[in-house]
Amino acid sequence: MVRHCMGNEDLPQNVGDIIAGRYGLDGVLGQGGMGVVFAATRLHDGAPVALKFVKDLTSRDAERSVRRLVREARAALMLRSVHAVRVLELGATHEGTPFVAMERLHGETVSSRLNRGVIVPREAAGLMAQVCTALAEAHALGLVHRDVSPGNIFLCATGGDSSLVKVLDFGLTKDTSELVSDVTHQHHIAGSPPYMSPEQVGQGLLDGRSDLWSVGVVLQQMVTGELPFTGNTSADVFAAILTQPPRPVPDRVSVPPSLLALLARCLRKDPRERFSNAEELRSALLTIAGEGSKPPPSGDDNDTTTELSDAQQPWRR
Repeated sequence: MVRHCMGNEDLPQNVGDIIAGRYGLDGVLGQGGMGVVFAATRLHDGAPVALKFVKDLTSRDAERSVRRLVREARAALMLRSVHAVRVLELGATHEGTPFVAMERLHGETVSSRLNRGVIVPREAAGLMAQVCTALAEAHALGLVHRDVSPGNIFLCATGGDSSLVKVLDFGLTKDTSELVSDVTHQHHIAGSPPYMSPEQVGQGLLDGRSDLWSVGVVLQQMVTGELPFTGNTSADVFAAILTQPPRPVPDRVSVPPSLLALLARCLRKDPRERFSNAEELRSALLTIAGEGSKPPPSGDDNDTTTELSDAQQPWRR
């Protein structure tokens, strides 16, 4: 939902501003602690887009936030999967304020969807298989997402029975050539605590299998409404991730044995005992999603234009 704020909030730009001579700001799509996303219109063709800015360039964290914004854009620009949010450009205003222009999505995050209740196992497996398609490409490029969580998984409204999934926010993406996790930097946590892998919490060596742990955490939450690792504080959550087994799936929830086994494998403390890569996990998820059901949208590059209509791909003009 677009909110038409007119300068009465502490935001880096105002609705109605023209950005870099190319985009007009229409309203606020959302904001978090470090960033704000505006609904915008591309002026030369009227296409709807989204522009992301660092929320407060005067804060002591501004430099780190800008680095994260730039890292997010550069990582997303490398990806071609239909299941990764499409970044159009990394730009700057005439005053030098950096921004990222992205496709504007219509739908909701998994976090929002879970507010209405759990997701049936087959559907959840199919949705997370699409997440794995995006992760497989990122991992093949040597990138680890590090923040796979319900707020970063977007369910696009396609007008059909199934959702097209997009993975958002590659701002914490890290090249596997920089293998050591930096769980904290100047007392900031790099990731969402309940979804972080043991090696991410323990500042160990990271590779794509860290993201597969996070997929398992999200999937268990999707089908049960509960997290496998909890605590009253982040420190308690970290301790549970490092030392405790995951909370079992409640008996009241009907989950097929194949999915229980998949969750157990994703949430192994030792990365060597998990699925070896995102493609292997994707295959297992598709099996659970069930034969005879409509398959989720493909992540193949050649299929991209058939998954979204021209109206849904305003950047492809």
